Amino acid sequence: MFKKILPIALVAFFIIAAGTAGYMVIEKWNLLDSLFMTSITLSSIGYGEVHPLSVQGKIFTMVLIVFGFSIVAGIVGFFTSLILKGEVGNIIRRQKMNDAIKKMEGHHIVCGLSPVGEAIVEEFVKTRQNFVVVEKDENNVEKFKRSCPEFNYIIGDASSDNVLIEAGVEKAKTVLSCLNNDSMNLYVVISAKSINPKIKIVTAAVEDEAAAKMKCAGADYVVSPQKIGGLRMASTALRPNVVSFLDIMLRESEGEWRIEETAIPPKSPFINYTLAKSQISKNTGLVIIAIRKAKTGRFMYNPDASTTLEENDDILVLGNQEKIERLVKYISEGK
Repeated sequence: MFKKILPIALVAFFIIAAGTAGYMVIEKWNLLDSLFMTSITLSSIGYGEVHPLSVQGKIFTMVLIVFGFSIVAGIVGFFTSLILKGEVGNIIRRQKMNDAIKKMEGHHIVCGLSPVGEAIVEEFVKTRQNFVVVEKDENNVEKFKRSCPEFNYIIGDASSDNVLIEAGVEKAKTVLSCLNNDSMNLYVVISAKSINPKIKIVTAAVEDEAAAKMKCAGADYVVSPQKIGGLRMASTALRPNVVSFLDIMLRESEGEWRIEETAIPPKSPFINYTLAKSQISKNTGLVIIAIRKAKTGRFMYNPDASTTLEENDDILVLGNQEKIERLVKYISEGK
């Protein structure tokens, strides 16, 4: 957009400067009178001459009028083309998106629309997560918008501090770096952690050697898409029904059952309650399949009714998205 406006602005500036200088040289007028005469001539307002013109001044004015009409025609044509191509609407939508990103808190930042990044975005959309995508190549964004039209994004280099700050890294919950290059993922980890030391970082690693470096740089979790893909293929060959079941639980569309987790917040009314007393399953319709205890980090699978809930315990449940959202509200407010 800026690149399209700049040539027109430069031509307009040059003609105004040349007109002003012409009147100053030909008619010996001062700067203000020369600039005023140039302005009314180019705009065709027709206020009349500032001072009587000489023959040379009249010829110069006629030439200036021709250029003035050319400028006006160019500007009108330019903005007409913007309207016809929908670029004005795009500018407005971009501004609304920027405003929405500035207001985000506790959101996720997805760095890179690689195949891994696209899968992350699709899952976040299905589960109604608050997130923003950072992608360097605008063509990748436009291509992905054909299948997933509604998501917030920033065009820029995810390894840049300024871009991460624009994405709200200081207030974000998680950074997920899924660029195709380990070096770039490492830069993202370092940049994000230097700006917000408390942020959780999940990054992809192509090479095994890179995983250790990313951990040292501050990554909380390092994922190898190639290894996971290999394990998935082996599991499909050995236990296809288990893989199909997990696919349904983890990846099915909105409205279907899926496995999710949520933590017991510090101010939850159910802290030190037993599962039976909390009546979570009864009031949300969810199946509690495990609890990860905050104090020990260990999982309690198929917990019994006498299990005590403690602050920051993670509850793993089975249910649809609507029931899961009900659970988040229920354990926070008790209703």
